[in-house]
Amino acid sequence: MVASSTAQRTALVTGSARRVGRLIAQALVADGWRVLIHATLEQAARDAADAMGAAGSVGADLRDPEAADVIAAAVRTQLGGRLDLLVNSASSFERVEQWEAAGLDGWARAMDVNARAPYLLMGALLPELTAAEGLIVNISDRAAHEHWPTFPIHSASKAALDSLTLSGATALAPVGVRVNAIAPGTILPPDSWDAARIKLEEAAGRIGSTDELASLVIALANDPARTGEIIVL
Repeated sequence: MVASSTAQRTALVTGSARRVGRLIAQALVADGWRVLIHATLEQAARDAADAMGAAGSVGADLRDPEAADVIAAAVRTQLGGRLDLLVNSASSFERVEQWEAAGLDGWARAMDVNARAPYLLMGALLPELTAAEGLIVNISDRAAHEHWPTFPIHSASKAALDSLTLSGATALAPVGVRVNAIAPGTILPPDSWDAARIKLEEAAGRIGSTDELASLVIALANDPARTGEIIVL
C-alpha cells in the first residue's frame, strides 16, 4: 500500500545543496518529509541540511561509480532504511562552443552524472523503494527534446536519462515502483548570466517557475497511478 499523504515519508534528493535540487528538497521538508541531502562535498551537504532542517546529509561524487553504494548506506543509517522517493536532480552542464574542440572529459562528466549515477542509484536503492512502493523522479531537461546546439553532450545525457526513465517504469512496475521524469527549461538562471540577461529572459517568458517544479514532484508522489511519464515544463 502506498503511504498516505499524512504519514511522514522519506526522500533522497541528489544535488540538493544548491539550485534546483535544493528547492525541491526545501519543498519536501516544508511538506513534512524527512529528506536526505546530497552534495559532492560532505560539508556542503551538511550545511544545506542544517539550514533547511533536513533529516540528514551525505557527500559523494557522482562521477565515482561507488557513490551509489555510499549514498545507499546513508539512506539506511540516516533514514532508517525507508525510502519513499528518490529524486535524481544532480546534473552536469557541459557547454560545447566548437564540436571539433569537444573532448572526452566533458562527455564523461555528463554521462557519469546525468545518466550513469541515476541508473546506479535506482538499482542500489531498489530494495528500499520496493518495500515502500515508492517513486523515482528523474530531473531531465528540455535540452533532451529541443537539442540545444551548444549543449550536445548535455542534451545526449538527458536523452539517455529519459530512456532510463521509460525503461525503468516498465521494468520496476511489477515490484510497485513508479518512475517518472520532469524536463524543465530554465528554472534558475545560470551563474554566468548578468542582470540584464536575466531581465530579458524573464520578459520573454523563458524562465520557468521553481514552485511549479517542486509542486509537481510532490504531486507525483501523491498520485500512485502515474508512471512512465516524461513531463516537459
